[in-house]
Amino acid sequence: MHHPALAGPFLRYNAVLLREPALGHRLRELAVLRVAWRTRSDYEWAQHVRIARELGVTDDEIEAIAAGDAARAWPPPESDVLAATDQLLDRHRVDDATWARLAAHLDPPQLVELVFVVGTYSGLAMAFNSFGLQLDPDLEPVVATTRLPSSQE
Repeated sequence: MHHPALAGPFLRYNAVLLREPALGHRLRELAVLRVAWRTRSDYEWAQHVRIARELGVTDDEIEAIAAGDAARAWPPPESDVLAATDQLLDRHRVDDATWARLAAHLDPPQLVELVFVVGTYSGLAMAFNSFGLQLDPDLEPVVATTRLPSSQE
């Protein structure tokens, strides 16, 4: 809140992603959790593990997000949302094959929103990690038992 001119419009924008997602709550949370894990954003991870659990995402699924693609056989479109999230984080674009698979399940607003969700939450992770944002007092740290592969450490 050290920049009110930025915070107000951003919070209105982010409220659309959180409260009225075209992508749907579950797919959004899978992408956000993958971003939080990959960017090592403890704040985002703890916040969104709580949100994901409220939406019915299981602890096994949360662990699988932390473990990466090989840990679980995700059904489409979840597998493709997670693949697209990794591609956006690694190469800043979704490859054509993944995009085509996503397009078989998602409409154009959902496809657009997926890219904005990953971009928004990776930007938030950068900010929160840089600012040293501490967990809210009512929020417990959540430790996944899975470690990132050494190529991502």
